[in-house]
Amino acid sequence: MKYLIFSIALLLSANAAAQSSLIKDINVGANSAFEQYIYEFAGFGNAIYFVAKDATFGFELWKSDGTSAETVRVKDINAGAADSKPRSLVVANNKLFFTAQTAAEGRELWVTDGTEVGTKIVKNIRAGASSGITSEEDKLIAYNNAVYFTADNGTLGGELWKSDGTDAGTVLVKDLDVGAGSAYIASMVVFQNKLFFFADSQMYSTDGTAAGTVKIKSFSTYPSFYSGAACAYNNKLYLSIGYTGYYSSEPWVSDGTDAGTKQLKDITAGAPNGSAPENFYGFKNHVYFDSEFFWRTDGTEAGTTQFLPYSVRLYQRETLTFVNDGNKMYFAAQSQTGGFSKDIWVTDGTTAGTKVIKFINSDLFGSKPDWLTLANGKCYFSAENSAFGRELWVSDGTTLGTKLASDIVVGGSGNPENTIFWKGNLYFVATTAANGKELWKYVVPTATADLVATKDLFRLAQNPVNQLIAIELGPTENQNFTLTNAVGQVVATHKIEGNSGSWRLNTSALPSGLYLLKSETNAAYQVEKIVIQH
Repeated sequence: MKYLIFSIALLLSANAAAQSSLIKDINVGANSAFEQYIYEFAGFGNAIYFVAKDATFGFELWKSDGTSAETVRVKDINAGAADSKPRSLVVANNKLFFTAQTAAEGRELWVTDGTEVGTKIVKNIRAGASSGITSEEDKLIAYNNAVYFTADNGTLGGELWKSDGTDAGTVLVKDLDVGAGSAYIASMVVFQNKLFFFADSQMYSTDGTAAGTVKIKSFSTYPSFYSGAACAYNNKLYLSIGYTGYYSSEPWVSDGTDAGTKQLKDITAGAPNGSAPENFYGFKNHVYFDSEFFWRTDGTEAGTTQFLPYSVRLYQRETLTFVNDGNKMYFAAQSQTGGFSKDIWVTDGTTAGTKVIKFINSDLFGSKPDWLTLANGKCYFSAENSAFGRELWVSDGTTLGTKLASDIVVGGSGNPENTIFWKGNLYFVATTAANGKELWKYVVPTATADLVATKDLFRLAQNPVNQLIAIELGPTENQNFTLTNAVGQVVATHKIEGNSGSWRLNTSALPSGLYLLKSETNAAYQVEKIVIQH
């Protein structure tokens, strides 16, 4: 006979490492294939593309279809041990564009079809060894079957260029700062079927032609800060603008016209103070953003309000990410009550439906979630737990459905980073003592491969019950039991490790009423209604 001991501890998967594996030890041994904090992942065709190095060659363009045999260097762009350091991998016009550097040509625009012969420089915009792309941080953006970017041909300064992947199709869009001066292109975003951007103290839009590149708004005072991640949502453009730097900025909104481009709200009143809004994200007819605390807006001043109390603000470890499945939005936030705990949250767009999904870590500072990625309807993320270290977790937005997905380093931390979901696999960088930082994958279960309902896990000896629930176990090991009351509150949890047998649940301290008893294994679940009558 087995007896239930109540436990309010976390219910964790007993077989969490089964679907996670090292794809290939690219830089053999304990050496790392990836450079810290600089990850470039993009899905293209049947593979993901990324930047890595091995023992012989420097940081170059690689690809993987999830198998060791097909995890290969695409091309040694900067010959030998030197780095080409590809950056800003972007798919457009059925090609993968990126910038890369060589000793002979500097940093320029490159393109690949996935083959070595099809990986080539598009155009040496600035002839010779000088770079046409002057910074490896400069970003490419896809628009209308081309990529747009800032380049300097040595004569006209840094201006807006575009490319369809051919030499002839790589051209200057317009010399905005006429002559050798640079226009300082920033904050490019596709909006209203055009490309919007800033140049000096002006906001522009372009359709890709010189004639169609027009000024939208001139600012009376030169803005020194533009949001690096403007958000186009519900036919409005949201961004952050400041005049004396990052901390002077406030949220702005634009409908694409001069008159309709204005400060949305002066959250921190009075110049030169600002609320420094960032991380705009659209969900259910509102745009959410971080501005000292957690705010949201419907695009009007009156509709721009603090979403959660002052005790909660968004949390960023490496990357602050939102993901949503259309009904739920996942994010990381910290509560400034109870020890500044940083946890995984979910919202349905209402304050009542916004909550911490699960306190994964009992540590004072929480689980510090990061790298949130939506895959097959669930949110995967990196999180810390005192028992497992920093590993890969998964959530369906419920407490019971939030669990360890993969214990990459048993007894340590795998530190999964830079997750991308592509063709059924979750790819990421993980760190082990034996292999350093290398490429891993997790095979994401499909909806049909998830837990299935069954009646074989347990059987109730009687129902209704008085003082004890007598339960007979089916021939399945490692069952997690949860008892909830009629309003959904968890009143007891317990983990059974064993094969068949029985145990009893003492219900004498519980009020009479309707309850749900759920058992879950790695493959199935069973739910039964129980009536307790004293």
